[in-house]
Amino acid sequence: MMRRAQNVSEISKRRVFDTKDIVKRIGVISPKKIRLVDYPVETPQAAFNPAAHVFGDEVYIYARIEVGYYTYSSAISLIKIPVGDLVSGRLHGNSFESRLVVLPSTRDDMWGAEDPRITEVDGVYYMVYTGRTVAYPDETAVLRYVPVIAVSEDGEKWDKHSAFFSEELDKSLIVGDKDAFIVRRDSYYAFHRPTLLGGRHITTVSRLHVAPGRSSLYNTRVVLEKAEFEDKIGWGTPIVGVEGKSITFLHGVDGEIKAYRMFAAGIGWSEEGPYVENVTPHYIMGPREIYEVYGDRPYTVFPTGAFVIDGSIYVVYGAGDMVIGIGVIEASQLLHILGY
Repeated sequence: MMRRAQNVSEISKRRVFDTKDIVKRIGVISPKKIRLVDYPVETPQAAFNPAAHVFGDEVYIYARIEVGYYTYSSAISLIKIPVGDLVSGRLHGNSFESRLVVLPSTRDDMWGAEDPRITEVDGVYYMVYTGRTVAYPDETAVLRYVPVIAVSEDGEKWDKHSAFFSEELDKSLIVGDKDAFIVRRDSYYAFHRPTLLGGRHITTVSRLHVAPGRSSLYNTRVVLEKAEFEDKIGWGTPIVGVEGKSITFLHGVDGEIKAYRMFAAGIGWSEEGPYVENVTPHYIMGPREIYEVYGDRPYTVFPTGAFVIDGSIYVVYGAGDMVIGIGVIEASQLLHILGY
């Protein structure tokens, strides 16, 4: 049986099925506003679930894009937005050049590169995305999707490094692993969500031995469980520092209409590693705008990137599995809801 953080049940029971939306929407980037550079298809059919990182006076947004619906094969494309335009909300009507930076090319991502998250460790940028493996088309197979690491020194050129594989879990029982990102404290840790045969999703943290080709997961612990009203939950954004607190945003899928909504968690640290010390008792964002309510996947807000500018928390997210949404949260209000 997988080890569990001591407070898992207590934390999960704090949550109730309610939404108090505190996110101010400031912009949306639709596929028709994106022009792909050096690619014969000028605009993608969908652009969503993006990673984001601030580089100087620009925000780099790494979008999951799709150019056709035959296999839903995704790649990752870079869009650069001036910080001033984002903060002021000057996105409406703009168009954006975008360049493909990660393409399917290996056994670990041959059928698509999806849902990137980015963190910086000691001057190196780690992008973790979900790779659809060569086994993906076979719905009876195991390890159909795995977290894949790409690394960069400048956020522009990305080299594939390795894929995550567990040294503890029975690989014959793992359908796949996703919703992953890396942090480093005393060692590397991976936040990730394995899915087992039978459809059980597990929200975990593992120690990570980073090595070319194959990065090993070990000392895996369950740190959060879905609430009784949910089908599943999953990690959303990498951790951001807010007034000395470590905050991450997650998604939850309710059991009623299967909508994707967002909640937040405060991350603490113990000798065993990171754990969830606080959680918003309700969802803090839910589908309400037309592009969140209706899309390729209706009723979906899916947070994948977050950063802080001048004390405000900016969240980038996939809306309706079709477009990129950008919202802002007042930090003091979120910390209050979390009980800090």
